[in-house]
Order: sequence, then C-alpha cells, then structure tokens
Amino acid sequence: MHSDTDRALALAGVLQSALLTQQAARRGAVDDEALRASLYSVFQFDAPSVAAVFDGPAGVRLGLEELGRQLGQPSAKRLEVARYALSLLHLERKLAGDERRLAALGAALGALQNRLHDAAVTDPEVVAQLAEVYRDQISTLTPRIMVNGDPDLLRSTETGMRIRACLRSCVRRRPPEERPIESSSRGPKGRGDPEIDFDSTAWIASRRGLRPRGSQ
Repeated sequence: MHSDTDRALALAGVLQSALLTQQAARRGAVDDEALRASLYSVFQFDAPSVAAVFDGPAGVRLGLEELGRQLGQPSAKRLEVARYALSLLHLERKLAGDERRLAALGAALGALQNRLHDAAVTDPEVVAQLAEVYRDQISTLTPRIMVNGDPDLLRSTETGMRIRACLRSCVRRRPPEERPIESSSRGPKGRGDPEIDFDSTAWIASRRGLRPRGSQ
C-alpha cells in the first residue's frame, strides 16, 4: 500500500519527466540534476521506497515545485506540462496491458543496465540507448505524444534523443529474471492495485485518480 507521500513523489516524478521534455523542446538545455535523478530512476528495479527510486526526495525537487504550480494557478505553459503528464499516464495504462511489449521493455532495460558499469546515466550514449528503447517499445503506442517546441531544436537529433529519454524515464519495468513469483497482472486491467510485478512511478500516480480521460 502506497502512502500519500509516495503518491505525491510519484506524481512529482511524472511531472518532472514532462517538464524536462518541455525544457528540452523549447530551450535545448534542461535541469541537469533533475535529468540525472529521472534517468537514475529507470534502473532502480529493487528500490526500498518511492523516494529511493529518485535517489531521495531531492531527486524530484523540480517535479515537486511543478506540482505546486499545477495546483496553484496554471498558465498555458503549465497546461502543456500537464498535457504531457496526462499523455504519459494514458500510455502507461496501455502499456500495462501489453505483456509482450512489457517483457521486451524489461529485457532491454536489463541489458542496458548490465552495460552501464561506471558510465553516468546522463552519458550521451546512455541517453541515446534509452531514447531507442522509448522509440521501439513505447512511441509506437497510440495516441503518440506530440511535443511542441522550437522547430530548430526539434529537428536536432540530439534534442530528439533527449526528449525520448525524458519521456522514457516516466516508465520503469523490472527485468524478466527479477520478477517475483507472486506477481500478478490484475492491476493493468483495472481490478485493484497492481502487485510488485508492474513497478512504475506513473502507475502509482494514476491510482490517485489522475487518470487521463482522452488523448490530446
């Protein structure tokens, strides 16, 4: 059972991924510490708590600040971040019902983790491989997330990879060999909370009643 604090941190993680996406698309530069924490979370398959997924609550500082703005008086800029976040939650639920895709996603992450060694999660090669995982396993789901931004930046291969890696950081999947025996797929079909098998910050957030009603 997740506490309200867990849910708040998980939602902040979703919003942080969405905000990093907006930053990359509109400015090119992103908050480096927030990016590191979000990409770090992708590989935390056995974290003891939601906070530990982000290497501590400070890892979602940017997302918590965004959550406060979203609950205040959101501007058009904030609504764009909210749209990305809701789209990610929508894709999360679609992904949750596709065991074949989930298995491939988990295998790809496990293989990438084995190759990390001493490389930083923000290393361009790691970012490129996370972007490839997103492109192959998630971006083909519909509706696709349409990212707005500076046309010159959006034409950049580097920016495109960073955006896909940021979007990818919202969804985590345990490698197949680490799945607990007692796991269940009840959660993705909407009949009660998921068990440990489907471990995702977006899923935790969606159980708080923030499920999107449709695509943008």
